[in-house]
Amino acid sequence: MEIEFESVTGEDGQIRALYDLLSRRIHGISHQQMPDYDQHRDFISSNPYLSWHLVKTREGYIGSIYVTDQNTIGINILDDFIDGALASVLREIRSRFVPLPAIKSVRSGFFSVNVAPGNARLRDALERHGCVLAQLSYLIG
Repeated sequence: MEIEFESVTGEDGQIRALYDLLSRRIHGISHQQMPDYDQHRDFISSNPYLSWHLVKTREGYIGSIYVTDQNTIGINILDDFIDGALASVLREIRSRFVPLPAIKSVRSGFFSVNVAPGNARLRDALERHGCVLAQLSYLIG
């Protein structure tokens, strides 16, 4: 599948697209309740990631990816597109980004992707494309 990465600059159309994608997300990690539009806009304006991109195909926006200073990559692709787009998304990630150097007990020298426990489709697709399970994480409430 042919994809394009569009840098998130915070323009109104991108904010709307990211909000629509967030509202359509089935599996989540970062929030339990959908934020309202103003909260979402404020989050985007806070520029929380080293790099943030919308993922676009001929059909329009199908997801987003971001890279953090912890060498974590968030991959948020609509479920219907994971199987067809993930190989291209991973290829783009590998060609555009280099992990920050490792800092012992702080961050790995490799990129990692967090996957919601119920998102078997993304987990399986990552494994099919050579990604290796490294750990399981639990939240302490």
